[in-house]
Amino acid sequence: MSWRPVRDFWRPRQLKSEIAQVRSEIALTEARICADLSEKIRLQGWALLGGMAVLVSISTALIKLLP
Repeated sequence: MSWRPVRDFWRPRQLKSEIAQVRSEIALTEARICADLSEKIRLQGWALLGGMAVLVSISTALIKLLP
């Protein structure tokens, strides 16, 4: 979207089309942010699960090796 001076928005149709364009850009940006955040949360969940699995396996091995 290019910047335009305020005097160019004297026509209601132009203003409405600009508002619609801005709204669609905001919706697209929101969808991208939500998808990115969802992916990051998913990866962090897998990392946390993997870390807990390592801790459980180490503690189990220590219990069996050190009676």
